[in-house]
Amino acid sequence: MKIPKTWATVGLLLACAAVPYAVSGLSAYRIFDPSRLLDTLIAPWHGNPVEKVFRTKGEVRAAISPAVDNGAAVRLSPPLPPLPSIGPRSRDDWPPGEAEDVYAAEARGAVGVEDYGAGIPRFFEALERTGRKEPRAVTRISHFGDSPVTGDLIAGDARARLQRRFGDAGHGWIFVDRPWEWYSHRGVRLSGSGWSIQSPGASSGPCGLGGATFTASGGGARSRISTVKAGTGAAVGRFDIHFQSKPKGGTLLVSIDGSPASEISTASEEAGGLVIHSIPVADGGHELLLRPKGDGPVRLFGVVLEREVPGVVYDTLGANGATIRHLARFDRESWMDSLRQRRPDLVILNFGTNESRYAGLSFAAYARDYREVIRRVREAVPGAAILIMAPMDRGVRGSGGGIATDESIPRLVAAQRVIARTERVAFFDTYAAMGGSGTMADWYGRSPRLVAGDFTHPTHPGAAVLGDLLVDALLKGYPDLRAGKNQTPGEGATP
Repeated sequence: MKIPKTWATVGLLLACAAVPYAVSGLSAYRIFDPSRLLDTLIAPWHGNPVEKVFRTKGEVRAAISPAVDNGAAVRLSPPLPPLPSIGPRSRDDWPPGEAEDVYAAEARGAVGVEDYGAGIPRFFEALERTGRKEPRAVTRISHFGDSPVTGDLIAGDARARLQRRFGDAGHGWIFVDRPWEWYSHRGVRLSGSGWSIQSPGASSGPCGLGGATFTASGGGARSRISTVKAGTGAAVGRFDIHFQSKPKGGTLLVSIDGSPASEISTASEEAGGLVIHSIPVADGGHELLLRPKGDGPVRLFGVVLEREVPGVVYDTLGANGATIRHLARFDRESWMDSLRQRRPDLVILNFGTNESRYAGLSFAAYARDYREVIRRVREAVPGAAILIMAPMDRGVRGSGGGIATDESIPRLVAAQRVIARTERVAFFDTYAAMGGSGTMADWYGRSPRLVAGDFTHPTHPGAAVLGDLLVDALLKGYPDLRAGKNQTPGEGATP
């Protein structure tokens, strides 16, 4: 039987499109990644459909993260061993939640930073130098968190506001590809393909500041980072490429704005070292193209975009499904070295949403992970202020159809406040600032809605509210903190 030309053409096109899926070296030419498409269309909106789909296909939990951020599966390569569960609801040793009347709706936005000796005044001294436009007076903030931070929500709004007031010194940390499909950074266009991505990078050797690595041996991988026509905040004055040096490391080809590629060798006599290669450019919009030459393995961590002007740089360092346990399991020396090189004036630890659904870990173990991360930060950057940022409210649908606060949230907030006191770091009660119990029911009923249908992830308008609350809290006690009046609640601090 003669096959019509139309069907023959369609069949030929489909065959050509299938070749990159059969030949790993041609992965850069794949039309789409089925697993990413599934994650993008389904995972952010419904319970845990990705896990259900995988289970029906017999792929079970090896294909997804052991930690699930309300269904937003983290794809790991290789998968991490299961995390111990964390569950304030099932343990008696967790501090009790605060009284609900503390979180009256009329108190919304009135909550400031509680400083328990975390060096917040030094952070404000850095801001003051930046505000006076002293030469090279850059204030750096590194914000670690879970899925809202991954999408540059909350952190992106805080960045924009602080840069409007104190000056824009650049975008900060950018991954060279998307560890998660919805990873993004405002004002920056990012595209990448062909990389083998390990995330979040715990227990797998050097992982860089963000805990994700991007490796390629052949010449098919590439990344394009652009601030050209990317909206406001498009300027960059320097690209800092973070990579791992090792024996027999390959060559990285780097091109700026379409110029002929220059070569950067990642080879070294010893393994595992962090190298930062800086490329100065004229202040303005630019496009950076990265690709391995194909003469050996190249492992990248990320690229920092900064400017040679006074201002604020705000690193967005979120990971889907993340908990403080994830951060505590990053390769210690690699992460600390990266943090030391970034020299942040303020480190924000913004976790708790995912812990609210776990069960089984004692408060002592939870506090131990915070203590380990805080110890690492203090050793790497002794002068940096450390802020524990409490989780948002998280809504659950009750038997009667109403939306109520997950009962774990107030206890997690109370536990984090105890840890902040004990470890002498700063604390911001996000839950109280946004309105406390029942906030997500209120936010879901707003127009426009401030939270998505999972009653967990803020929409863009909701994230803007949270970003404002964070900046309001940081700047609220500015005069008192600089004068040393704001120490602990009961001693003159903002309640």
